[in-house]
Amino acid sequence: MLYEEETKNNNKGKWITFGIRALLVVAFVFLLLWLFPLVNSRFNGNNEDPSVFNTNIKAMKDAAIAYLTNDKLPTRDGDIIRLSLQDMEDMNIVMPFLDRTGASCNKEESHVKVTKEGAKYKFEAFLYCPSSNERDNFVTWRGCDDLCPRENVCLATTPAPAPRPPATNNNNNQPRRATEFLMRRAAQHTTIREYQARRWVAGGVTEFEHTREVCRWGAWVLQPETTVNHPVSDSRRLVSSRTATYTNFGPWVLQPEQTTQRATSDTVRLHSTRTETRRVLTGFTPWSANRYTSGPRPAEGDLQRVVGQINGGPNCDVVCWIFQTRDPIWGTATSTFFRYEVRERTTTTVRYFTFETRQRICDTERTWSTSRTISGWTATGRTRQTAGGAGRWVYTGWVNRATYDNFIRSGYQHANSRSRRIVTSPETFRWFNTNQVSGWTFTGTTR
Repeated sequence: MLYEEETKNNNKGKWITFGIRALLVVAFVFLLLWLFPLVNSRFNGNNEDPSVFNTNIKAMKDAAIAYLTNDKLPTRDGDIIRLSLQDMEDMNIVMPFLDRTGASCNKEESHVKVTKEGAKYKFEAFLYCPSSNERDNFVTWRGCDDLCPRENVCLATTPAPAPRPPATNNNNNQPRRATEFLMRRAAQHTTIREYQARRWVAGGVTEFEHTREVCRWGAWVLQPETTVNHPVSDSRRLVSSRTATYTNFGPWVLQPEQTTQRATSDTVRLHSTRTETRRVLTGFTPWSANRYTSGPRPAEGDLQRVVGQINGGPNCDVVCWIFQTRDPIWGTATSTFFRYEVRERTTTTVRYFTFETRQRICDTERTWSTSRTISGWTATGRTRQTAGGAGRWVYTGWVNRATYDNFIRSGYQHANSRSRRIVTSPETFRWFNTNQVSGWTFTGTTR
């Protein structure tokens, strides 16, 4: 009996152990099924890793904010400046980058756009990478103090042209709405030649960094007409001027009624008419026979008159007055009354001016030299130590021909040369009151 009971207890313990193990196996299987989709979705090719893309679009935005300051910003409300990714790379604003697949992004569709809206600037960075099928835009707002922290003042903006006096409708004196056209001026490029020189220096020497600013004038750009006669300068010149005369009308003023009809014109118009019928005196009956009265002299008027005086007579004991009477004859008359409105007409003479402007474009050149000072250059204070040994070639930065010739004269020799395409004027959008502006193309958008 004891053996049988012990056997039953052992069998029962085995079944409990088996059940626990089976539950653990089932729980482990469910855990694998739950984790597998997460692992698969993380490592399959359909899900994108946004870190590379976000880094690239942020680099575009930061580079545009750092470059587009001062005179490079749009100056009028509604103006738009656009730099493609290709333009930014050509101008060394941003270094070339690749998407997460190792391919280049679309350099023409990818762009940075800046729009002036009041005292703020709207920065829009758009990046499109076809290989990884990624596209997105980044928008941020910047104020003048953000863009020009050193000056700590907002730049004076070019005011919008003064509006012309509105043309009016002669009937209701309501101004007609003017249509504005969104025009596009394509980006202008030029190709410059740059040179690099080199010099053999012994090992273990100290080199000093130098920079300088090289500036040039951009292309002349035709501006919309304005009534402000700006002074001319190196950055502004007068193209033409004209004088226009406009007719203006004051408000209509209602006049009193009159029976005389007037001719209507652009300053006189008929407001209303009315007809009136009234009782009028058309004549009198003949004078009556003589009548007599004593006492005071009778009153005289249109209906009674004194014709004589007698001393005694019929119905008269003493002095009597002889008078005659008559009755009025009444008829009707019809009259027409006119009421007019009049307004004042004046003329205004306005003088318009058309200017061309251009921007000063400046680039910073950098070079390393064993000299502490270089004529025409500014030392940055940065130094670097060359390694010891037999020596090495020290290369200058990419510079223009005049600077390159100075290096050659100071003991350097030719190393490399290259052609670089730069943007002299970015792509710009602006609203005009005409769709025929020299140098601009109509986009098809109106407002």
